[in-house]
Amino acid sequence: MRQRNRISCIHDYNGNCLSDEGEIASKAVKFFKSLLSADIVDSDRNFVNSIPPLVKEEDNKIRMAPFTSLELREVVFSMSPEKALGSDGFIALFFQKCWDFVENDVLLVLEESRHNRTIPKELNTTLISIIPKMENPNSFSDF
Repeated sequence: MRQRNRISCIHDYNGNCLSDEGEIASKAVKFFKSLLSADIVDSDRNFVNSIPPLVKEEDNKIRMAPFTSLELREVVFSMSPEKALGSDGFIALFFQKCWDFVENDVLLVLEESRHNRTIPKELNTTLISIIPKMENPNSFSDF
């Protein structure tokens, strides 16, 4: 098994060496959050608003219709069994093998999400692993 290396010192954007694990974690989150987020400026908003709608109202009604058990089953069983659907560690195989037990709960969560037009935070999380670009990384940009 590959040994995990701990970051003992990493330089922030001012060149200061950070060695406290909590401080490194906090600065890493801040760095990658800024790297992976985008500020929406008015020119972007104006550009998006100038694009004519491409989805017809009748198509929207079809897409917003309640899910059926059959549709949901087809999706779940079309997934690669080894793929993890989220950060909870449950792979598609779990849902496929336990479908008789979990089907109603999954359908209920999806229908509630569709009805409320929101995705629960627990279903919309992402895990990101940082991978060093070089042998001895010493700044967040080296990942």
